[in-house]
Amino acid sequence: MSKLLSINSFRVLIFRAFSVAIIARIVQVCMAVILARTLDPVGYGLFTFALGVAVICGTIGGLGWPTTIVRFFPYYYDRHEKLRLKALMLVALGVSLTGPAILSVGLVTATQLIEMPEDIRQGLLIAAIMAVPIGLRQFTRQKLAACGRSPLGLFLDEFLSPAGVVIFGVWLSSASQAAVVYSLFGIAGFAVGELISRRALIDLKDNGGPPVSKNNLKEWLWVSLPLTVGLMSRALMNRVDSVMLAPLSNLEEVGYYAAAFRITYLITFPQVVVSLVLSPKFSKAFSAKLYNDLISTLRFGLIISLLSVSIFCLLILLFGSQIISFVFGEQFSPSYYPLIILTISQSISAVIIPMNAFLTVSGDHNLFGLITLIGIVVTVLLNLWLIPLYGAVGAAISAMIVGVILLFLSVISVRNRMKFCKRNWKSDNVQSK
Repeated sequence: MSKLLSINSFRVLIFRAFSVAIIARIVQVCMAVILARTLDPVGYGLFTFALGVAVICGTIGGLGWPTTIVRFFPYYYDRHEKLRLKALMLVALGVSLTGPAILSVGLVTATQLIEMPEDIRQGLLIAAIMAVPIGLRQFTRQKLAACGRSPLGLFLDEFLSPAGVVIFGVWLSSASQAAVVYSLFGIAGFAVGELISRRALIDLKDNGGPPVSKNNLKEWLWVSLPLTVGLMSRALMNRVDSVMLAPLSNLEEVGYYAAAFRITYLITFPQVVVSLVLSPKFSKAFSAKLYNDLISTLRFGLIISLLSVSIFCLLILLFGSQIISFVFGEQFSPSYYPLIILTISQSISAVIIPMNAFLTVSGDHNLFGLITLIGIVVTVLLNLWLIPLYGAVGAAISAMIVGVILLFLSVISVRNRMKFCKRNWKSDNVQSK
């Protein structure tokens, strides 16, 4: 049986995605440095708090539909069911637009009806500006990944908005101005992604199959709703520390934590790229019941994770203090201890990312949702305890503990799923080594 993807084309796709990811991470760090040095720790903390809330709203508002595209695209595309593909993408776009918009209105309403500190109120209003563009960016990223254009999706999602802030950084004097520029470039990226993804379907011949039915919608919902829990929990885990630091401590601590997190964020970029490229491959492997392809794909992702983690960890552990001072300035020196703890936490997260991609498209979306839900509950409880005591350091300790728990649960879940596949897939569909 033919392989899912030729070795040469797979290497080219990985190389392109890695190249885009490296450039995107550099631009993101540049954005963080410009805002941190321009706005000081408090102003940078305000933007980080607002961005965290916006990402959570954009992810929750999408209700798992962007990832649902990746789950069903190979199945419909291989069978030339063009009508179902268009319907799936249209529904996903509608949810990705209206969901974050409703949450944005909710944020604005909350600032008018609920008494809160002025800095928190300002942060929520700024978040309302960015929520919808972020939701649309996530939709575009997954849609292009399903079309086999992962590098472009990564570029439009992770590069374009930070690049806009970098370009206009010298003219930005407040967090709200940075949010407007960030959002405008995000909308531009969505528009470009829509044009390209539509062209990808022009040459696909329709097999004239049955029209879209209620059963199709139920099937999509059955996948998207559990994914909502998992993606929501993952978004909360990635952002809840900076979001909770603001009310439980202060914006200055948010700024210190954000500076440390932005540096350690570099640790996970190879895994994010690999998982984005491998998710459609996992989906195809499950669709065709290709056990050995499933094993080799997962093994490749884990090897890349371990190799990249070891390099970044060594650099940060040896030169963490110098990196903080050089990149963000001496005023961010309190970020050193959060940096060391977050390095360990992000290293654990980097290993989990390929396993999350596996569980998301394997049919175990319920389990994926449960694992991440456990993670967010533990994260919130630990933050409520540790942040008032230790500020940014407490948030970093919380992230590290939760990372260990999630790694343990993910390993068990992936192992059980692989055993199930090997045992239940028909022997004539299992590739020989």
